[in-house]
Amino acid sequence: MSTQTTVQSYGSRVAGAFKGMGVGCLLVVIGVVGLFWNEGRTIKETRKLDEGEKVVVDVDAATVEAGNDGKLIHISGDVVSSDIVSDPEFGVALNALKLTRKVEMYQWEEQTTTETRRLSGGREETTTTTSYSKVWSEDLIDSTQFQDSGYDNPTAMPYQGEVFTAQTALLGAFQLSQDQKESLGPENSLDPQTIPANDGVETAPQSAPVEETNNEPTSSDAYYRSAPNDVFAQDITIDSSTASSDLTISTNADSTPPEAQAAAPAEPVDAAAKPYKPYGGGYYVGTPDNPQIGDVKITFSYVATPCPTSFVAQQHGNTLIPYETKNGKLLLQSAGIQSAEAMFEAAHKANKMFAWIIRLVGFFVILFGFKAIMQPLSVIADFVPFAGKIVGFGTGLVAWSLTIFLALTTIAVGWIYYRPWLGIPLLIVAVVALVYPFVRGKKKDNGDEAVSPV
Repeated sequence: MSTQTTVQSYGSRVAGAFKGMGVGCLLVVIGVVGLFWNEGRTIKETRKLDEGEKVVVDVDAATVEAGNDGKLIHISGDVVSSDIVSDPEFGVALNALKLTRKVEMYQWEEQTTTETRRLSGGREETTTTTSYSKVWSEDLIDSTQFQDSGYDNPTAMPYQGEVFTAQTALLGAFQLSQDQKESLGPENSLDPQTIPANDGVETAPQSAPVEETNNEPTSSDAYYRSAPNDVFAQDITIDSSTASSDLTISTNADSTPPEAQAAAPAEPVDAAAKPYKPYGGGYYVGTPDNPQIGDVKITFSYVATPCPTSFVAQQHGNTLIPYETKNGKLLLQSAGIQSAEAMFEAAHKANKMFAWIIRLVGFFVILFGFKAIMQPLSVIADFVPFAGKIVGFGTGLVAWSLTIFLALTTIAVGWIYYRPWLGIPLLIVAVVALVYPFVRGKKKDNGDEAVSPV
């Protein structure tokens, strides 16, 4: 931990405040543009969902009906696969839809706290305290930017997180795309008992039968890698030119079944190059009982087969693709068996939630911008600390009023065209927010005159 104290002169503060006016103007512009973009996005998303609700058709996932090709359909059921999903780097393999490798490294993390104190003559004293703590992080923390030396992190992660998916995943007669497979959930933690020690590929018990593979060499001094990555990441071409449920798959690898490929003989790997050891539901590099900087945890999670899932998408042969509406592409995917009505309702709620988050962010960006623009006034008056506080309070009130006016006006303009009953009241509130400080100030002046001695 270290502490650094700096004193900024009055002249330097005034100069910095005037420079900050340019940043303040930029923040106001960014906030307004962001709010306007958000209202347009929200309107388009609402229209898109409304259009989808009117044309969606419930269909049976068990068969592909040619008459539904090109239509927006709703299907739900169990996504299944008989493939073995494998992480060849660590020899973990099981019958599942998705296998996720999570990698965390024990590293130093820097935290800073700042305390500011006003001094006489308009000067300002800033005390910055820097502290360090050890954390597990999936991202590499760059210690070269730390304030203090002696807190060094490794310069690279020895392993990277990765997602492996089944080659083929079916919802009834429909084939899922790579993006749809990667979005499946929820994920389950891998049973520690299914983690191979260092001598081959084991399988975790699932709802579907799992074929064990025990044909890899065994050694107490070396770790082994199973089949290479390209076996499990073949390019798949789906011929969907007809509305038939027949599926034609071509691949750049050989025609060996996935199960047989997953069981291919492993290549021995030097133990010094692969120093990981089984620990809990994954592996550990280092000493688990006494973690040190640079230690690594590798854990695994998976999506079991079958996996109940629901879709709202366009039928394209025996695949599901985004449906083109007048306001953009529409494809909804939800975990569990859900009706089309429930999926659209959830999408509407998510759209509103995102809109309000962006509105709040935009509001405070504009507020900080106006405060930065007016900062020179309070800094100049801060030559006398008490006067600076009074001016700061007044400029803060004006900044809030201008922010409310500008933010609400921007939002209202975006909504007037689509929902006038909401946009017009927002404009009225915006005008009131703008004139309120001036009306209040005038009333105070009149009140002071009324009580003045004769």
